[in-house]
Amino acid sequence: MKASAYYIILVLFTFASNLHGQQHNLTGKVTNTYGEPLAFVSVQVKGIGPSETKTDISGNYLMKLVNGQYEIVYTLSGYTVQTISVVVKNGDVVQDMILNDDINLLSSAGISARRKDRSEEIIRNAINSKEKNNYSGGYKSEAYIKATEETEFKKSKKKNSKPDTLPPSTSLNLAEINITRYVDYPGKIKEIRNGVTKRGDIDGLFYLSTTQGDFNFYRNLISVPALSESPFLSPVSNSGLIAYKFKMLEIDVIDGKTVYRIKVTPGKLGNALFTGEIEIEDSSWQIRKLTLSFPKFHLVEYDEFILTQENKKVNDSVWMTSTMEFLYKAKTGKAKYSGRTIVYFTDYELDYKFPKRFFNNELSATTLEAYKRDSAYWVSLRKEPLTIKELKYIR
Repeated sequence: MKASAYYIILVLFTFASNLHGQQHNLTGKVTNTYGEPLAFVSVQVKGIGPSETKTDISGNYLMKLVNGQYEIVYTLSGYTVQTISVVVKNGDVVQDMILNDDINLLSSAGISARRKDRSEEIIRNAINSKEKNNYSGGYKSEAYIKATEETEFKKSKKKNSKPDTLPPSTSLNLAEINITRYVDYPGKIKEIRNGVTKRGDIDGLFYLSTTQGDFNFYRNLISVPALSESPFLSPVSNSGLIAYKFKMLEIDVIDGKTVYRIKVTPGKLGNALFTGEIEIEDSSWQIRKLTLSFPKFHLVEYDEFILTQENKKVNDSVWMTSTMEFLYKAKTGKAKYSGRTIVYFTDYELDYKFPKRFFNNELSATTLEAYKRDSAYWVSLRKEPLTIKELKYIR
């Protein structure tokens, strides 16, 4: 009996020890007060050695902890440090966190003013002005889209032909679309296609709908499912201050305003980060223009993809996107693709009042007249003339 009792106690003790030493997952998502995910947030256990982990591009984190009570500390430059008590007891724990802006940091404009290169200071000022500069009311606007793509096919060599003597054949695909666009905060969008003309195979053309991606760089993450399953991190974000390197390229005066042109490069390869340039206006800290390349290893269909975006004033205080240009290249087998899409946004009506139930599951609709528009209609809409090659193609 004594041996049996001893054996039972030993088994229970071993089970309890293993249970105590078993690791469980502490997971969660870190966001700002607008619900936007925060990348590169430091998450660590207070008072326990090297326990730090960081949130990923979507704000998610994971830690392995044994049973016990812990003080978890969340830290990211530009936000107040948050500490919360977490109890792990025989199972996984989910703990989300919302970080608040650090008011003291927002008011301190001289953090990097002593440096010769003021690029990071300029970017920080743009970040601190996002709430003021990012218009969040409802609006209506018009959008004209012209998308073209040239496809080059390499011909198969004939039996006795010399190398590289056969000229490749090319084809041109073209689409023009006129849209009335309705947008309301947060994330509500609807478009009406008033005019549509398509020539050739338009399946590979990018951005034939304004619902195809959100290119608002005042948001922390740029989500474009048509390009990548993963979102891209905006350089104009507190997480971007950690992820990117900045360098002042030029200081110019445009329309009486000082404008800073800043080079943007990833601090780490492998992350969903842009490479390019951003122009920011002094004092207002508005993004005037940006030209950014998307990382190739995050692109599903393209070998190269570049966005140029310009923003302009639509009244005394509000700036909105005026143009977007997408340039892209791809290669499949013997075919090479080279595409360009230009989008002009005009006739903004701000503080637009929408009727009840205006927004629903239908994001895009096409009028009955859309496909019946004549050449005079399209000539009146074009902000740039067609090229000689395009004119020959449509005739």
